[in-house]
Amino acid sequence: RSVRHSGTGLDLPFKWTYRGWKEETNPHFSPADVQLFSGCADDDCSADAGGMYQAPGGAMTTALCEALRMNPAPTYGGLMQQMSYVLRQRGFSQKPQLSSTQPFEFDRTFLLDDITVNRNQQLGRVFRRRFPPRPRNIQGPLSDMLGLVAGVGAGMLMMDVAGALFG
Repeated sequence: RSVRHSGTGLDLPFKWTYRGWKEETNPHFSPADVQLFSGCADDDCSADAGGMYQAPGGAMTTALCEALRMNPAPTYGGLMQQMSYVLRQRGFSQKPQLSSTQPFEFDRTFLLDDITVNRNQQLGRVFRRRFPPRPRNIQGPLSDMLGLVAGVGAGMLMMDVAGALFG
């Protein structure tokens, strides 16, 4: 099994919680009707799983496909419940997440060709709070590559300085 970090997929302003919609601290409103299902929260990892024919695929994506095979037109609430059920049945602890450009009634039917008029009162980014940067440790091949690039860059800079002083 490999894992994926969710990150912030589309930076959508609303996230569904089982208590209702929660608006992000610094939301970015757009004139669209977009929903994003993700396999885990932004700071979590989601698992890979084999699909119906043991082809690789994300555990949440596999659960979404299974849920839609069982009921091709569920409500959003029913779809989230069914995906959670499928994930638990397969031994995964992750919980599906839903983000949206706008809040909507959770008994809305999930259809791929259903678009709702956007009702956001404003568009663009709203800054309510500034967050300090949080540097992350980078590991693996990217770390190795960046270390090599930094080393080559520093070496070139030192050669330039040496050339200017002694050249």
